[in-house]
Amino acid sequence: MIGLLSSSLLAADSNAPPDMLQRMAMFGLQNRLIQELNWKALREVVTRLEAIDIGVVTFKGVTAEARWYDQQGERPSSDVDVLVQPNAVGRAQEVIAALEPENEMIPHIGKLVESGIAESLAVRLPDGVTIDVHFRLLEVGLPLQQRQEVWARTVDHPHPDGGSVRVLDPETALIHLLLHLNKDRFARLLWYADVARLLRVEQNLDWDYIDRFVRTEGLEAPFYLSLDAVLSDLRIESPYGTIPAGWRALLWRRLWGPGTRLEGEVGLERRQHRQRFLSLMFKGRKRQALWWWFRKLFPPDPMLRWRYPWAKGPYAWRVALTRVPGAWNAIRSEWNSWRSG
Repeated sequence: MIGLLSSSLLAADSNAPPDMLQRMAMFGLQNRLIQELNWKALREVVTRLEAIDIGVVTFKGVTAEARWYDQQGERPSSDVDVLVQPNAVGRAQEVIAALEPENEMIPHIGKLVESGIAESLAVRLPDGVTIDVHFRLLEVGLPLQQRQEVWARTVDHPHPDGGSVRVLDPETALIHLLLHLNKDRFARLLWYADVARLLRVEQNLDWDYIDRFVRTEGLEAPFYLSLDAVLSDLRIESPYGTIPAGWRALLWRRLWGPGTRLEGEVGLERRQHRQRFLSLMFKGRKRQALWWWFRKLFPPDPMLRWRYPWAKGPYAWRVALTRVPGAWNAIRSEWNSWRSG
């Protein structure tokens, strides 16, 4: 939050100690330099993939700052996120090879993406910037049913060096930010700021479309409960939608209730297993969710070797070696959470 804090103090002509203001100004400068690198990396990604006739849309990061924040440096980002257009997901190998030809997952990424077990892959450009290449917008186990509509609604946003890049429309961006908060355990205040700033800037959101979209996907419970959680925690009155009921709402409150939010690194680490339960929030898609859970428990061998290169021996032994400790830690964490109330 150093960027927003710095802007607030400097704009308010506060009585903060000069050395504090100087340090924050230095952090702000560092953020701006990183953002410039990220903008250049984004242009490089778009150029490389356009050369093989593949389009991408970018979200979060530098374009979120440019669209919804007041000045550069207020929203730090350590990488660049891009989503591959729906009809090019089957060309995952080509995408990764175009961005990082030496990536060890190139021979396997096609099958892993096709099976749904791999939803994104991080690559590194020669300048050192990390690119998170997403093949699904929501990494929650199940694909969106309206992927083509998401792509059709994307809009162009100006690039600082000229031209434009493709970004999510405001409605889809809000849906993504709120559902992604579930995956990130509502851990950091900066992610709340993204939602608050989007709502402040985008005054004419199409709430009928948003409601229709999340209900078509069967995600109204996590969407509206996440929106209510953010606005409640920020003490902003919510005029949007109604609060869902039913077992999904009860499960959501148990997993992402007020006592679990804004815990920073502690929440990210302690509650990392909870993101997997989001797949159960899809209304009407239980069979797909259960199949995804099975594939997570028993991933393809290339994925297992890549994620856990230290695990040796037969496949069954490596599955037990890598899965049992994680399952035990999750059970122990939930037990301790339940005991403490």
